[in-house]
Amino acid sequence: EKILDLIYAPDTGERHRDICRKRQTGTGELFLGQHEFENWRDRKTCGEKCFSSVLSCSGIPGAGKSFMCSLVIDHLTATFAQDPHVCVAYLYCDYGDDMTKTSEMMLCAFLKQGVEKLSDTESIHRDPSISLRKLLQRKPPFQLKLEETCQLLVQTIKRFQRFYICIDAMDECHYEIVRLLLNYADVLINLQNKYCRSALSIAVDNGHDAIVQLLLERNDIHLNPVDDEGDTPLLRAVSGGHDSIVSLL
Repeated sequence: EKILDLIYAPDTGERHRDICRKRQTGTGELFLGQHEFENWRDRKTCGEKCFSSVLSCSGIPGAGKSFMCSLVIDHLTATFAQDPHVCVAYLYCDYGDDMTKTSEMMLCAFLKQGVEKLSDTESIHRDPSISLRKLLQRKPPFQLKLEETCQLLVQTIKRFQRFYICIDAMDECHYEIVRLLLNYADVLINLQNKYCRSALSIAVDNGHDAIVQLLLERNDIHLNPVDDEGDTPLLRAVSGGHDSIVSLL
């Protein structure tokens, strides 16, 4: 209990229970039967092809994405309830909630759920708990630093065979998520989608000044990738009327 109390994180359960209460019976059952979802859940392979570990669902506001996310969380939790080697962690982002909109709080939420799963299935005495016990020796007030949280989360994830992370409303906290990925993940920053648009091009299209600034701070960013319409990020910024981004570029 002391170890869990040490991890200052958002209460994800309350938000999840609230959404589940509002979800109508039968909602999303067809989605759970789709091959794309089953392949993602089971990490199936097709020949030499391994399906992506990321499953993303987008839609307009009010389309019901939060209900779908809650459904997936419940489905995964029920499916692997008796498997101590699988953890399901989740977070509902909310820009108006300080507890969910920072990188530190996001990672702490996943860390706490992972450690809690370990404590339910075994006497945790190795990697994450040892590190946390050492941190208990600090003088209050205590709060995990971002780098410490990342290290502890990696240690915790490695204790499982599978570690599912479900995030709802990522667009509510897009800046923090991009910052986190750029700083702590091996990101192919110049990778282009099927329309030949890179992360920089997409950020420009959406008028995200702050994210454009983040991307430009990378010394490996390609400034002039050409998309399928022959446009560069600068041309799209000009045509889109994003004057502040034009200045940045």
